[in-house]
Amino acid sequence: MMKNLLLTLFTVLLASASFSQTNIDLECFFASPTTSPVTGTNIQFQLGVINNGPVAMSSGDAVPYSVTVNGTLAYSSAAFTIPAAGFPVGDTLYYPEITLNPASQPTAAQVDTVCAFTVPDAAVYTDVTPVNNVACYIWNRSLAGVNELSINEEINISAIYGVLKMTSTNQENYSYSVYSMAGQVISQGSFVNNKEVDMTGAAKGIYAVVVSNGTEKITKKISIQ
Repeated sequence: MMKNLLLTLFTVLLASASFSQTNIDLECFFASPTTSPVTGTNIQFQLGVINNGPVAMSSGDAVPYSVTVNGTLAYSSAAFTIPAAGFPVGDTLYYPEITLNPASQPTAAQVDTVCAFTVPDAAVYTDVTPVNNVACYIWNRSLAGVNELSINEEINISAIYGVLKMTSTNQENYSYSVYSMAGQVISQGSFVNNKEVDMTGAAKGIYAVVVSNGTEKITKKISIQ
């Protein structure tokens, strides 16, 4: 498996790219936690980014990132820069470890989606594979912890010719939300067996689809071309 402030910056940076910029492919991931779902009372993570090339990044180049919880901005680091040694092709760069303490804790099992977004300085680089700039994991915010596996097996999410399709293998009632990478809600509603959302009028790019049955939740990234 996704914001209103830095994810807007994320979109603006991508949109401002021009042909005079250098193409590059960065891929972000969570160095920790390494498994999902994760059970705990705080958000603890370390974000990493891989330089897939084709060029090295220079010392001082900006690589800002943000972290969201269920689409709401939880942390941002707009001033992070490449260290003095630079960032060669094939290398991995690790951001500082972060711990976030929520203002309140749930009294029952609650499943949240934590997503990280990173993008190089758009004044210098054009990231050619923006889908790799997003990494997510599932966070169980109570010790009860809900296993996401069952809903993951029951729900299928796909996008074909601009139409988002969601289907289930049972008669359970599901709610869904579709988010842009800028944190905007594109569509939301509910369905039982299947649902189709016409996104042919939406901008091309990556979207996050969140489907829940009220207890469990699944998040999937889709591409609208």
